[in-house]
Amino acid sequence: MNFTTIADVGTWFDNSGLVDWEWFEGFNKNDLIEYIWRRFDSREDDDDGNEMFWKGDEPTPVDEVLAAYLREHGENPADYSL
Repeated sequence: MNFTTIADVGTWFDNSGLVDWEWFEGFNKNDLIEYIWRRFDSREDDDDGNEMFWKGDEPTPVDEVLAAYLREHGENPADYSL
């Protein structure tokens, strides 16, 4: 899925299963959507079926991105099974 607009990232979020997570107090989904939008152009699985965000030819596992976002907000990714 190419992220040609920020709405594309919002669609990814809404369909990702993350909507059902119990997020930290003060979580705003638009903040996470903007975080991803600023850093990546698309979301596709790699050859092994792992979910990845892509910036050009550089893949980053979605779990790593979510963990980095959580750490930036003072959260422990392990509390989210990441």
